[in-house]
Amino acid sequence: MNQNNNPHATRRRLEELGAAFIDRTITQEEIEELDFLLRDDSRNRILFLQYMDLQSEMVNVLSRDSDEKNANAESVFDWASTLAEYASTRRTSSQTRTNETERASAVVASHRSNLAPWLVSVASVAVSLMFAFAFYTMQSVENTKSEPTVVQQVVAKRTDQNLVRLADLAGAELFNEITPPRGQSLQYQHEYALVNGMMSLVFPCGAEVILEAPSVIEIADPMQLLVKAGKCSVHAPDGAEGFQVITPQTEVTDLGTRFSVSVDEGGNTEVQVIEGAAEVRQFDKDDSEKVLLKEKQASRFDGGESSSVDFTPTHYRRQLPDRIVGFHVASESQDLQGKLESVSIQHAGVQRLYHVDELIGVEVIHFRGGNNTSNLSTHVGVSAGKGDDRREALESDAYLHTGLINPGGSREPLTQDPVMSHADGKELTPGMAIRFREPVVNRPGPDVVFFELQSAMNPVAGDGFHVSPLKFEPNLRSHTVMRYDITLNSPEAWPVPDFELMQFDSQIDSLDDLLNGTFQIRNPAMSFWAIAVSIDFSDLGYDDDSIVEGLFFQDVMDDEHCIDPVFIAGLPYGQEEVE
Repeated sequence: MNQNNNPHATRRRLEELGAAFIDRTITQEEIEELDFLLRDDSRNRILFLQYMDLQSEMVNVLSRDSDEKNANAESVFDWASTLAEYASTRRTSSQTRTNETERASAVVASHRSNLAPWLVSVASVAVSLMFAFAFYTMQSVENTKSEPTVVQQVVAKRTDQNLVRLADLAGAELFNEITPPRGQSLQYQHEYALVNGMMSLVFPCGAEVILEAPSVIEIADPMQLLVKAGKCSVHAPDGAEGFQVITPQTEVTDLGTRFSVSVDEGGNTEVQVIEGAAEVRQFDKDDSEKVLLKEKQASRFDGGESSSVDFTPTHYRRQLPDRIVGFHVASESQDLQGKLESVSIQHAGVQRLYHVDELIGVEVIHFRGGNNTSNLSTHVGVSAGKGDDRREALESDAYLHTGLINPGGSREPLTQDPVMSHADGKELTPGMAIRFREPVVNRPGPDVVFFELQSAMNPVAGDGFHVSPLKFEPNLRSHTVMRYDITLNSPEAWPVPDFELMQFDSQIDSLDDLLNGTFQIRNPAMSFWAIAVSIDFSDLGYDDDSIVEGLFFQDVMDDEHCIDPVFIAGLPYGQEEVE
């Protein structure tokens, strides 16, 4: 596979040469190489100019000059005039620059609709840019101080119109870097390795891409996404035609469609077209051998002949999973710090905001702990009370640092009713049972929110737990949660205030022990955060519109850490979408 047919290698080399040019380390041999690459392929010229991002000034000059000369491949370009004009624009006053920018915008707008005339004239653009760079650096020290550098210009010209934004994320974690918050722009020519969760990206053209972990990608330009490995789903609405997904083996061009792309570690690519059509070019094939895939067609490309595969619509993801998107905790008042105020939930692809007062509260009807006897967390300096006062204080508040923590558990989830009474003479089941203060209806998406305390010493993904019906009926089952919607690595994880632990003098074997037992007060030395996960009754086998009265929770007992539930609530039925 030669470099001309492999955009990965060519693009990377252009970026290296561009970086050397900006850093003033480019050699004569590299100048000649750059000149060859830009003469050889018009696409390379576009890529290089996009990388350098000099369109607002240099490209404007080039386009005007080329229009005047009706340039062709044989013409000699007047770089002296071009550089003189370019230097002139550098010396204008602030007001003149402002007016010039407005005029340039109009020129560039028309220029972009017809690239051919000026592209021919930039056959020697690499050398010319070197001249421009040399001319600029020879300006006086005073001018250098007052004018932005070439690098600063490149950065400054990255306007909002060219940004690729992180529209949303679900449990997303990136390798070796902090996951940016939703709404933030992502970098061009930067490799992102998604190791957990999913991310939704929106490109300037309107194309929407959902990435699923594990994936390694790079945003090449406003119309191209490089997928080096992993899986993505693309929706290119009207206006985004021509958007491309580049893989090690192929170039997938949208023709107005929804499609998915899967790339294995060897670079082999599978394309599934859900709607519309997509054109696939293999880098080791001629352009005449492009493959057109239409709706409900799928093919695999492995460097040899393409082969049809079964159409699998489930490979395409239309939206991120339903989940807890975020939550807000009071922080203004000292007395209210750490109190949950609202939680944002995605139901069937639609995000809804719930105030804490709308949520359906719970009462604890069973508790049996394990070896860890720190089973209560309370406000600093506030008495835990005793009996019903103790339970009421912990059940009714919405603080995310107070609760009944470290319940017992089991490696295996329940398959029959938990034992919650000594009446039958059996040993009580380790764990915690709650009953909703009013029944909760099973509907699409999350039905319950579950918050827990977590420190940096605890599992990043959250402490795993089993959740089971209070009474097993046909088709009902336990469900195991091992990863939270909002983890310690999520930007939405919320630091909680200091709290006190009640370490009981003996193991808690019943709810009565918990409410009336004696304890010693301990003060944790570490910082803690509130993390959260949603529970869908359908995962426990409940039918749609079923009414659920309560749930049973157990730690999965996979390590020395136990779940620390501080707030559990049901979601009300029939809330309106928040605009």
